[in-house]
Amino acid sequence: MTKKLDQAATKKDVKKLESDIKQLDMRLSKNIFDFKLEFDEYKEENRQMLTEFKGEILEAVSEVMGQFNAMREERIILVDRSNENRKRLDGHEVRIDQLEQAVVVA
Repeated sequence: MTKKLDQAATKKDVKKLESDIKQLDMRLSKNIFDFKLEFDEYKEENRQMLTEFKGEILEAVSEVMGQFNAMREERIILVDRSNENRKRLDGHEVRIDQLEQAVVVA
């Protein structure tokens, strides 16, 4: 039953309106609560996914850093061996020069 806008509202109309507002408020409160639950679940899922992803990245970085450190250690060893070989070669040059001079003199 609809009333015309120029008619005054009765107590019954006001009570019906109050009842309708309470029902809407309860449904809205439930929807908000449900949304918060879903949002919290979504946040937790994302937090877990990010934690797993972070772990995977850290593992990959750790592996790369391990390889990098191994390469650096190899380079240090090779430089040291190269220096030793250069010193030995220089020593051989000196001995060869001495032998050549001894042969020339004799």
